[in-house]
Amino acid sequence: MFYDTILVNFTRGIKKMKKLLAITLAFMVFFSGCYQKAKGREYYGVFDEKIVAFAMKEDDKSFIILGEKYSYVFKPDKTLEYLIQNLNEAYKFDIENGGYTILSDEKNVVAGFKVIIDEENSSKELLSWAKKNGAYKPKIEGMEKYLFINMYMEGKLYLPNEELNKSVPKLDKEFKIKVKKERFVDTDRTELTKLGNFGAMMVFIPIFLILEVVD
Repeated sequence: MFYDTILVNFTRGIKKMKKLLAITLAFMVFFSGCYQKAKGREYYGVFDEKIVAFAMKEDDKSFIILGEKYSYVFKPDKTLEYLIQNLNEAYKFDIENGGYTILSDEKNVVAGFKVIIDEENSSKELLSWAKKNGAYKPKIEGMEKYLFINMYMEGKLYLPNEELNKSVPKLDKEFKIKVKKERFVDTDRTELTKLGNFGAMMVFIPIFLILEVVD
């Protein structure tokens, strides 16, 4: 009986040790993984990008943000194209509250922001179009009369060209966006040199009409 008790206690002790060892190893793997990921964070950062101008290519309708630090050329988007063709409608681009990330390949960028549509002052055509294109009612107090459309865009990153930035029409209001980067962007990026780089002229957008956030 005495030895049986010792054997039982010994067995329980071994099980506890195994469990403790397993937990310890799990934490070691967890913290090791965190440490390895954290090493890359020395390249991670967020910076404010002052917007110089907004434009759209005439040929393929690519949306362009000219910034002081970088220029961002986004792939054509039918939703964005439709909205820019209907600037007289009651909607706003909430671009300043959007999210912008330079990807780790140091060449591509993604962006996400909301389009805010005033239901009471928009045409039936716009509202019908919006509901067919992902518009939804936000669950936010005080925003009952609005519809939201989530925009997600992918594009390319370019170094800015000072001459181009100085020659474009100036915005009536200062706009800034916060840009995240997965690692530092090298200075050997392709420079956005001339309007002709894109095979067509750009149409500069009177952005004061569409960027003021709805009160």
